[in-house]
Amino acid sequence: MPYYIQCFHISKVVNVVHGKTVASRLILSTHNSFQSRYYTSIFAGMDGRPLRKRIKYGSIYGGIRLMIFCSNLMPRTWWLAWCGWLGRFAYAFPSRFRALVIYHLHLAFGKEKSQREILDLSKEVYVMMGKNAGDILRTWNVKNRAQLEEFLILEGIENAEKAIGKGKGVIYFTGHIGAFELMISTMGLVGLPFKVIGTALKDERLNEILVEFRAAHGAEPIERGKETF
Repeated sequence: MPYYIQCFHISKVVNVVHGKTVASRLILSTHNSFQSRYYTSIFAGMDGRPLRKRIKYGSIYGGIRLMIFCSNLMPRTWWLAWCGWLGRFAYAFPSRFRALVIYHLHLAFGKEKSQREILDLSKEVYVMMGKNAGDILRTWNVKNRAQLEEFLILEGIENAEKAIGKGKGVIYFTGHIGAFELMISTMGLVGLPFKVIGTALKDERLNEILVEFRAAHGAEPIERGKETF
């Protein structure tokens, strides 16, 4: 299934989802390829941390780098199926996040769905999160708009171009819906680069991956709290 990215005028909505369009309540104005670094120690820069955290963040960093490398070694359908399985596997481990997913689904559907249905839906949340993450990692090697449009549908880009053409600047508001990071790649690849304001991750190397991805197609990452005022 393709992604849909839609750009609307102010006071209309922006919808970004995996597979189909879903309404959002957001108000919106308009909405170096991967280089292997396995020679870098996955535990570099972690001397002052407890061993447990060094292992945790080192494993996450190494895993993400490995997945970026592997993401284009197989067809997209196979890759997304694998990432969806990883999401389902992660669901098996109790966590604060899993509890929040179930709690929020109860708030949204508690009056119309049974406990079993809500639990099944919570598993699908993890599966879709895995697939969304898989497509984001795979996009690392996308080099042009034609490659992007093989799996993504972009609608209403003329609204963004019209707003930018006024020369007054455009502010984009969005939500963490679906593979939302693809919007950054999309805007850069269609010739509309922009600045991205975000909170730095706790781990310096993981933050480096995030900044590297956001800058790969022309966006300018800005760390909230240090480079903003």
